[in-house]
Amino acid sequence: MVSFKDVPELFEIELELREVLTVRTKSLATFHKLGPPDLCHIVKSTGHTGQCNIGSYHFVSRVDVSSSASLAAYINSLTYSIEDNSTWFSKSTAWKVRNGCY
Repeated sequence: MVSFKDVPELFEIELELREVLTVRTKSLATFHKLGPPDLCHIVKSTGHTGQCNIGSYHFVSRVDVSSSASLAAYINSLTYSIEDNSTWFSKSTAWKVRNGCY
C-alpha cells in the first residue's frame, strides 16, 4: 500500500471514495464548541488507465487555515512525502497525489 512518510492514514476502497467527507459534513451540526480536528482527504493514482485510485484521509492540526495558500502548500508537501516502496532490484509504480480536499 502506498502511504505518506510520518502521516498516519486511513484508507478507503475505490467504491466508497469521499464517503468520509459526506459523513463528516453531516456530523458537523452536532458539534457546538470547538469541533473536530481538520480532515484532509487525498486521492492517489498511478496515472495509468485501468489502475484503481487509492483514497486516504488523515486528521490535521497546527496548519494555518486562514489562507488558501497555506492549505495548498500543505497538500503540495504531501506530494513530496509519498514513500517509495521499491527495492534496489525492483522498480515500483510511481504514485502521485491526484487531488486533495482539506
